[in-house]
Parts: sequence; structure tokens; C-alpha cells
Amino acid sequence: LNNKFFDTTTITIETNVTDPSSHVDRVEFYSGTTKIGEAYNKPYTLIWRNLTDGNYPIIAKIITDDGEVIPSEQINITVLLPVPEICPGTGGLNWDYWADNGGTNLSQIPVNTPVTSSTIVTSFQTPTAFGDYYGSRLKGYICVAKSGDYTFYLAADDVGILYLSPDVNPVRKKQIALVSAPTVPNEYTRYASQKSKKFFLQAGHRYYIEAHHKEGTGGDHLSVGWQYEDGAIETPIPGARLLPYVETRTFARAAAPPTAKANNQTVRDHRYLYTITNLDLRTYPNPFVNTLNIECYIPEESNYSLQLYTIQGMLLKTIFTGKLKAGVAKFNLNGSNLPSGVYICKLASGKKIINKLITLIK
Repeated sequence: LNNKFFDTTTITIETNVTDPSSHVDRVEFYSGTTKIGEAYNKPYTLIWRNLTDGNYPIIAKIITDDGEVIPSEQINITVLLPVPEICPGTGGLNWDYWADNGGTNLSQIPVNTPVTSSTIVTSFQTPTAFGDYYGSRLKGYICVAKSGDYTFYLAADDVGILYLSPDVNPVRKKQIALVSAPTVPNEYTRYASQKSKKFFLQAGHRYYIEAHHKEGTGGDHLSVGWQYEDGAIETPIPGARLLPYVETRTFARAAAPPTAKANNQTVRDHRYLYTITNLDLRTYPNPFVNTLNIECYIPEESNYSLQLYTIQGMLLKTIFTGKLKAGVAKFNLNGSNLPSGVYICKLASGKKIINKLITLIK
């Protein structure tokens, strides 16, 4: 017998015991050779908790008053849990900068125009005393180490605003804090509007976060901190909690195996069925030590390139270039000749580009 259990860590094992010639004292349950529980009363049921992914061979053994042991037929149990969203903070956010931008109103930041420059900052703060008459934007993901209520704080000069999304989608971001008059660097309590309400964030997940900063003249800075419900505070939020912004995977989970259609390939990704509707890139393990596995999710047959860049944007290596069919294309990256650090893995086809940050640790 084979039994599969999805999305649960607790299962109930029931027996159908017919009393042998001797009276039943108890029924013991085993996974392989490991005893996992016992029951002394009919219907001799075991509730097995705190299971992890895996396959478990199960046997029940009747123990009679006379000490006789009568084993059952083996059943095989497979537990399939959701793949947790892994969020290893890799040290930064995108900082976009627009020069020669007069005024001190947030609405004057030309966020829909090409940036003057863009870089990665290593904590949730902009450079201090950088210049005059400019606008900037920090964007990326906040990574949560433990579930609970979090409060965010914003400091800025001249003005700043902070947005948070309930998930990885930037479109769903909402304003949570505002600085409409200057503060000194890392001063988070001058105005009530600097403090957000409490937000429940789940461990292991990432949330899109974005801050805008407008500078006229004089001092200039922006920083963001947060406080956990137990009082622990980080100001500014360090890079270990942050990820730069990249386009995210938009798979739709299927309740049953969907039918493959043109430009809409169906593949098995670990324990789930997904329909590929967008170009995407998956890398694991990340961080990696020597070898990185790369999976390219290809929605349609076309020419593609897979390349490795430094975090500053310098091309290091072309891993693949050529035609790929719809489906999943797999590659490996050997990092033995690379120094430890953060790199960009880029998958591109025409104007469609996916960037994935990867971290090499030696």
C-alpha cells in the first residue's frame, strides 16, 4: 500500500486488529526499525506529529499478553510538504539616483525616467552628505528571520517616504511611513509619521520594500530601521536582512496536472506542478560553495543567453548561448576559480531579462 500526504506534518495511522488466540496487550507502530508510538485500546490508532518531507515504511506489531509479536503488512507513507520560501539576505538594496532634480517635494522625483546612476548599498540607508538637488530610491526585499509583529522607522533629510508590500509584488506596496521635514541621521522619533503601524511578517519569506528620498540643499540622508515585537531593534536594517530587487517567479500552482499548450509548458518543480508562463531562473543552493545548479524556465522556443556578472555589472562568463526549447534547461556553474562574493546570474532573450543574485562562499 502507498499513501501520500500533502501539506501536513500530522497523520493518523489506524489499524484493523482481529484478536488472535491470545488477548491483545497493545499495538506498537514502527517506521522502519524505529518505534514511533503505541496504542493500548481499540481502535489502536496513532497520531504521528512533526513529520518532515520523506518516505516512511510503516509496520504495526500486535503484542499479546503471552508476549507473541504479530507484524502487520508494511505500508509506505510519503509526506510532501510545501517548499519553504528561502530568503538568504545577501547584503543590499538597489539605490537609484537622479541628478539635477530641483525642489524638495517627493512628487518631483522622476521615478519613471532613466536613472543617472544605480548601485547596491549594503544596508538600508543612502549615502550621507552626497550632494544637492537630487532624488533617489531604495528598493528590494526585506528578509524575515522569525515570524512576528514588526514596526518600521524612517529618518530623512530633506524628505522621505517608505512603502511595504504584503508579498514580493511591488504593485501591492503601500505607504507605511513619511518624513515631511528634516531629521538628523538615524533619528527615528521626532515625528509620529516616521513610525509605521505593526506588520505581521512570516519567517523565511521576503517582502518588497521601497523608500524615496528627495534632497534640496544642505544635509542629506535617508535610513530605515525596524523593531521586533520583543523590543529588539536594528537601525538601520543591515544587509543580512536585505536582497536587491529582481523580477520574481510568477508560477501558478496547479491543483491537477494541467494540459500542455503552445507556449505554456507544464513541468514538475520538486513536488509541485507548475505552468511556465514567464521566463524565469532558479539557482540552488544559494549561497553555494563550489557548484551552483541553474534551472532556466523557458516559456517558448527561442534564442537565449545565460551569463555571469559581477555585482558592478562586469561580464565574467557566458555559461550558455543558443536556442532552447520550451521547458526547463539545466546548467551548472563551477565557482572554484571565483573569489567569495555576490554575483549576478543573467538569463536573457531579446528584451526579456531575468537577473538572479547568487552568493559564493569559500
